[in-house]
Amino acid sequence: MDGAHRNRVVVFSTVQSLQQIHSGTDYSRLVGRFGTVFFDEGHREPATLWAKAVRELKARTVLFSATPFRNDLKVFDVDENYVHFLSFEQSVTDRLIRGVEIVEETLDCSPSAFARTAIAIRDRLIAEGRFSRENKMIVRAANEDDVDGLFAAFAKELKGRTDGVLALHHNYVLDGPPGRQRRPDVPRDLRLRTERSSQLTVIFLLVAHYHNIDCIMAELNRVIVAGCGPVGAVMALALVKTGIAVTLIEQLPDAAEDQRAATIHPPTVEMLVGLGLVTEMFSELPSGGMPAPLFHFRDRVTGALVAEFDISLLKGEVPYPYVVQWEQYKLVHAALPYINASGIGEVRFSTKLVGLAQTSDGVAATVINASGETEKLGGKYLIGADGGSSTVRRLAEIAFVGFTWPERFIKIGTSFDFGATGRGYCTRNYFSDPDEWINLFKVKGRGSPGIWRGVFPVPETETDEEALSMANLQRRLQGIHDKRGDYDIPYYALYPVHQRVAETFNKGRVLLVGDCAHVNNPIGGMGMNGGIHDAINLAEKLADVWFGRAEAGLLDRYTRQRRKAQIDYVQTQTIQNKKSLEEKDPAIRRQHLDELRRTSEDITLHKKFLYRSSLIDSLNSANAIE
Repeated sequence: MDGAHRNRVVVFSTVQSLQQIHSGTDYSRLVGRFGTVFFDEGHREPATLWAKAVRELKARTVLFSATPFRNDLKVFDVDENYVHFLSFEQSVTDRLIRGVEIVEETLDCSPSAFARTAIAIRDRLIAEGRFSRENKMIVRAANEDDVDGLFAAFAKELKGRTDGVLALHHNYVLDGPPGRQRRPDVPRDLRLRTERSSQLTVIFLLVAHYHNIDCIMAELNRVIVAGCGPVGAVMALALVKTGIAVTLIEQLPDAAEDQRAATIHPPTVEMLVGLGLVTEMFSELPSGGMPAPLFHFRDRVTGALVAEFDISLLKGEVPYPYVVQWEQYKLVHAALPYINASGIGEVRFSTKLVGLAQTSDGVAATVINASGETEKLGGKYLIGADGGSSTVRRLAEIAFVGFTWPERFIKIGTSFDFGATGRGYCTRNYFSDPDEWINLFKVKGRGSPGIWRGVFPVPETETDEEALSMANLQRRLQGIHDKRGDYDIPYYALYPVHQRVAETFNKGRVLLVGDCAHVNNPIGGMGMNGGIHDAINLAEKLADVWFGRAEAGLLDRYTRQRRKAQIDYVQTQTIQNKKSLEEKDPAIRRQHLDELRRTSEDITLHKKFLYRSSLIDSLNSANAIE
């Protein structure tokens, strides 16, 4: 045997596995053939058997064990100079292993997810030149019951490929191209390959443990984003744009086509353009948005137009002097192709988050995947973008401080064109009324003539059944414009309304954005915009931390900045918006309407109002906080 063979390394998960290579306990044929032998979890073996293997192999031996038994060495006449109680990583560091790389990963996940991840890691190492297709992986199951699941998973994932995986545990071998996997009583193939090859047989160990919460995940070098709404999609897109790998998970089977937020304010338009969504946002197709510089305040009691505000007055001061009416689901569908095409972004639908654990190095998210299996996803950070009822926020035990309004809101969509009634309605209209205020907006919907959305308050005294009855849906729309016949109503939704802000937007390696971090009433269209501002702010800071340009403490500044934006601006403004529209005191109501009129007629006050209502002041003020 030449000297090259002495540099080879063999990994045995148990002493019994070593025995099975040569039926019986005669190790003489292996003596001198290995420079180093690893024994895993030797504490489970009879000490006599373990000691015999060490003595007869006459090779430098590394034992990593949860229960080292150094004192047993003397009892069984084993030379301590041959034994090292080290981890694989330490063995490489101490140059017991030379010219090779040992990758030790613990995956707490389902067999299929484990197989996909293991093969992905191996492919990455091959691409980086750190592994060869001639080498094999050794995969050890946590127990005998897991072996069959691993076998089936690897066989499925390797179908059609020529490279193989060697899994040696409980008499188990999975090797070679599909169709030749076998489960022999004695893994003779390992012996033959070891004897005939001068190359290292095994340099890559993956250990599958299914119940280890503090696992080290193979795909640790990524961020997990929970929630594929507009803020989650923007968050994922912004991160991949910086070069950070992302897995975006969503419990629904596809991006929800919900009829919620639609108004994109000027600074948010600029952010989306910066992410490369300009073509999609300004497309003339139904999938695109509608630029809308005007918005009206009206007195529903008298029918009068009280004030008209025109964002185009900010031309030359802001890049995009208008809002874009672009439904949130269209924004999501625009962002997803870019995430998937990035090469470092993954989107997983039908994946429900059910558990969370974090260490100083990363997070482990327990999910139920599309196959109904429970698996663990690991990453350096977990970002919650999963809405007001956030699972991430709950699992991270972050308080959600605030209140819920006693009334509910109802949104009713109709294809009837209120713009053609001759009443001068623009794309965004706010109706003040002490009995029943209204927000009325237009979006493209699925195409001409578009969809008009009416948002109305539903008093506590009105039951859900009454509010959702067709008679009351028609009554509310007829209250905007009394027309002959019923309105066509493609959708409607009744929902509670909250004003709440999380006590912190970052806790360890868990971060919150969007409705997960803050919720508010929709009057003024500030919720989704504030969430997108969160995402852009966080992406920039996380990239600085990720790539070593800043310390992790920078993420505390994220909380300071974005909580201020919420508390000082969005919460304050939306609460004031609602109170102004519903004011019942005639004198106060008249004073408010007069103030709106004077503000719109004075160019300086007009612009000042636009800077606040468009969230420009909010963004600038928050970004100035250290």
